[in-house]
Amino acid sequence: MSSQNRNLSVQAISSEMAMRLVEQYHYSHRRVGARHAFGLFDGRELIGCCVFSVPASYTLCKGVCGQSYQQQVIELSRLVVIPRERNLASRLISECCRTIGRISNSIIVSYADGNEHVGHVGYVYQACNWIYTGTGNAEPVWLHPLTREVVSYTRRHIDLKAKALGYDWRDLIKQPQIGKHRYVAFCGSKAFRKEAKSNLKYPVLPYPKGSSKMHPEKIDTNMLF
Repeated sequence: MSSQNRNLSVQAISSEMAMRLVEQYHYSHRRVGARHAFGLFDGRELIGCCVFSVPASYTLCKGVCGQSYQQQVIELSRLVVIPRERNLASRLISECCRTIGRISNSIIVSYADGNEHVGHVGYVYQACNWIYTGTGNAEPVWLHPLTREVVSYTRRHIDLKAKALGYDWRDLIKQPQIGKHRYVAFCGSKAFRKEAKSNLKYPVLPYPKGSSKMHPEKIDTNMLF
């Protein structure tokens, strides 16, 4: 069904409602804390969500535009759009940013994971005219010793995750990664957007290009984040 024939709307939803969608459809299948959660609806059916969180990294909050702006920094941490239709993901992100901008002045950061197990470039952020600022710091992922599927994206609780699979954590394969593509957007008043953007500490770089690996059962074909 074309998006032109859908009854689309973007509405605030509960964190729990968003996390159920994330656990089922997002490639990470991992929950996150949510400051804002929005759902993409077709009529009464929830077909996508966008979750914004407080960044776990204090360095990121302070590093984007300096210490005086660190309280305004949030992260677009989870994005899910189920139907394979063009422009749904960028439409969802744009509407969420407009809504957040009406609530408060905000600096939004999001990442596109270009590593082999995910294979994203960030085209959806490029479609929304976000600023590309290079790549963030890289952390290794931990793989199953037989299937080489990702067991954990972080070192946190890796012993418990390995034990649940019948392994010691030292049996897992530690695979180095490249840094994720980092994008930044400014929401709020015109004066805030201009001032905060002028204080951006990261370099403004040309958009990266390249092919994106798809997860057709999980995401919209235009949601190349």
